[in-house]
Amino acid sequence: MLMKRMYQIDVDQEVYDFLKSNAEPLVDTANSVLKRYLPLGPKKTSRPPSSADVDVLLEFPPSTPKALQHTMAVLRLVRNLRIDIIQATHVVAKRYGVARETIQDQYTRQLGIRTGQIDDLLTDANLPKLKRRLLDKFPEHAPIIEGEFTIMERLNFQLYCQPCLTSL
Repeated sequence: MLMKRMYQIDVDQEVYDFLKSNAEPLVDTANSVLKRYLPLGPKKTSRPPSSADVDVLLEFPPSTPKALQHTMAVLRLVRNLRIDIIQATHVVAKRYGVARETIQDQYTRQLGIRTGQIDDLLTDANLPKLKRRLLDKFPEHAPIIEGEFTIMERLNFQLYCQPCLTSL
């Protein structure tokens, strides 16, 4: 797997304290905290999703394994509602009545992904890699996974490309 080049930087105490106070222990890296707060890529919202948003986004066929439901629910919240992954993880854990660590484990360790890699895999360029990992883990549920990623691609097109085409 191609890894993004990482750089080492020096920060003063104030920046270090900011990173520390805004990091989820054992989840965040300094990079993921900075990405959450800097205006990079699509804007994420800090508002909690409404219960109606969550109910619609967390419906799955009954035969879907819980680990796949939980993982896809987090992906839906992050990609469709543009909330950050930590908040999405908390929402899904609360909705399904399981620990946050259980949800995080399902979309990281169980897919062979380190915690710091998940933000990168959620970018448009790397979604195919994430899709491949899910298909490898849940091959018998390929139609659900394929459908989810098709929807994500369409939503991205509407969000980013449709305004450009209508202005032509």
